[in-house]
Amino acid sequence: MDGRLCGRWAIRRTAVAIVVMASMGAFAPSAASAADGPDLVATVSDDLSGSGTPGVAFSWRIEVLNAGDTAATFADGARLLLDDLPTGIDYSPTVSFSAMSGLSGTGTLQCALSGNSLACSAVAGTVVVGPGGTFGVEVEATPSSTGTFDNPAAAGSCAADPDGVVAEADETNNACSGSVTVVNPYNMTVTKTNTVDGVAKVGDPVTWTIRLANAGTATAIFPSGSVVMTDDLPLGPTYPAIPTISNPSGVSGAILCSITNSVLTCSVVSAVSFQPAGSFDLLITFTPFTTAVLANPRPAGTCMIDPNNVVAESNEADNTCADTLIASDLDLTAAKSDDAGGTAEYGTPFAWTITLGNNGSGAASFNDGTVLVSDALPAGTEWTGSPVVVTKNGPAGTVLCDVVAGTITCTAGPGGVLISTGESIEVEIPVVGNALGQVDNVCTIDPGGTITDYDLSNNTCADSVTVVDTTPPAIGPTDDITVEATSAAGAVADFAPSTSDPFLDTVVCTPASGSSFPLGTTTVTCTATDTSDNAASDTFDVIVVDTTPPVIASTSDMTMEATGPNGATATFAPTATDLFLDTVTCTPASGSAFPLGTTTVTCTATDTSDNTASDTFDVIVVDTTPPELAGAVDGRLPDQSVALPDGTAGPVTFSVPSSSDAAGTTTVVCSPSSGTTLTVGVHTVVCTATDAAGNTTTASFALTVTAGPTVTLPATGTNAHRLTISGFAALTGGGLLLLMSRRPARR
Repeated sequence: MDGRLCGRWAIRRTAVAIVVMASMGAFAPSAASAADGPDLVATVSDDLSGSGTPGVAFSWRIEVLNAGDTAATFADGARLLLDDLPTGIDYSPTVSFSAMSGLSGTGTLQCALSGNSLACSAVAGTVVVGPGGTFGVEVEATPSSTGTFDNPAAAGSCAADPDGVVAEADETNNACSGSVTVVNPYNMTVTKTNTVDGVAKVGDPVTWTIRLANAGTATAIFPSGSVVMTDDLPLGPTYPAIPTISNPSGVSGAILCSITNSVLTCSVVSAVSFQPAGSFDLLITFTPFTTAVLANPRPAGTCMIDPNNVVAESNEADNTCADTLIASDLDLTAAKSDDAGGTAEYGTPFAWTITLGNNGSGAASFNDGTVLVSDALPAGTEWTGSPVVVTKNGPAGTVLCDVVAGTITCTAGPGGVLISTGESIEVEIPVVGNALGQVDNVCTIDPGGTITDYDLSNNTCADSVTVVDTTPPAIGPTDDITVEATSAAGAVADFAPSTSDPFLDTVVCTPASGSSFPLGTTTVTCTATDTSDNAASDTFDVIVVDTTPPVIASTSDMTMEATGPNGATATFAPTATDLFLDTVTCTPASGSAFPLGTTTVTCTATDTSDNTASDTFDVIVVDTTPPELAGAVDGRLPDQSVALPDGTAGPVTFSVPSSSDAAGTTTVVCSPSSGTTLTVGVHTVVCTATDAAGNTTTASFALTVTAGPTVTLPATGTNAHRLTISGFAALTGGGLLLLMSRRPARR
């Protein structure tokens, strides 16, 4: 190759091919290459971030990228890039390349600068920009003046494939543009302030402070003999011949400032340098002796730094300064007080008093309708509706006060109001505190700034009142409560004592509502406390009573068998229920002896409150047991035999069996009865025992009536007796009786 390419770049074809293949292998199409075909994109940038300085070089950088998926091929002589650079800038003839990749072809890429027009073309063959291929071109530029320079220049072009030789997927992104703003690095500024916020008191000194500064980024130099500052001061006051220079910083050299015929001039004695952010102050102190409006600079005058434009600046608009000072002899004052001593009881009215006075040497004049006093009542207070009382101590005119939406406004009435030196107006504002805590009331006098007041620090007034609550809550009285006991523990009582307090906090009762109260009287103490710890108490009695009699169970009548002559002993235990059962008594008592017959028992249950309930039942003692006959067994009495003394019949006396009965005496009746005349033989005697209740027992025995002697035989063996039998003989003891007679039988 011949080393062409702006004398800076020569590549063998084979080398280009290798580079392109490597680049294509690593290329990943971006989202922009979704369409088929090449897509050339051109961009312009600079290394100044868009801002430059005259005489300081910077670089334009133009980059071309093939964002398509197909190579862009440029034939010999075809232009790949054109950029008509902006005029007013000096360009280096040397063009350099950067960020070059993905190029191939039979020719070379050469760029040349003709005037301010940059063109890059294919030379001695083709130049191919593969997919993802890119190249950048840098041109060094030096601005000689300030301004904004747009790339491309007006009516010029900046574009890839400027002649449209390559058919692209997107032709809209071939153009490129950028801009650089060039500014001077110097920026001298001047400001003017006064020490009295614009209003000076007649007779008091005041100072104008003029600050000279370099707000630029480079050192500004004023040569010897040049004027740094001039100020046409207002006429009237007497100014010092030499102002004071103060607070120098970042400034070197010699400067002379003087005031002649009310004109301030600062001239350079030896070159003065203002470094970036360098500054110093000029102090002009004077005393106004008459009321006046002092406009600085005076009419048709100037106040300017660098009045002769010695330093070329980026901004000449901030080279002037101005300030107006008013000399005044008026000083309105405001004061506020309260008649509560700083502490007011909640709900108790108190009053604020605002005093508007004139402490100046001149008279303050307010036209009709001008607001003299404005006072917005603070939250926590309420206007009571009473008239505002206005007291004038000397001022001429009428003051009218009104309240609208909680704001008191006092205005000058018809004819206006004139307040001379030492005179004042008092406005009384009756209010009431409707919230606890500190309330701060701030008022303003002359809120519209009608009066040129040399001391505004006393044009407001404030007063604080703490609204307190020292009143205890109202509680009760609560009537005594009587409740019936519902359990052995007593009864639950509920109550809610009446209370009232705007700041009621708690109501605590001891014992508490809902507690269980024992039988009897319990005193309850309820205490109401508000948020200020004021407290009030109320006492009442909870009386738990028991008026319910016991419930005594009905006892059935009792029937008992007599166990003796006195009847029978009866035991019983009637049951009773009661929350407070005390005793259960019966008359006659359980365990008593009850006589035969019916006895009524009365049982009474009594509780601890002497409530009673009774029940009656009968104890019936009966005798249903028959008497007993002595010796009777299964209805048989021992048999008896009676020998008649003579004959075969006669009264027979036998032993009547005895009888017994638990309930008392009995009678025994036998039939036939003893003494009845009976004949010899065996008779059945039936004996009946009867008790007092008519119960009977009957038993019988055999009564053998015999005549003559009685032979008693032994239980065993034989016995021979000689006897004479006349009539009948009774055989006792059992056995066999053989009678033998020696008398011969009769024939």
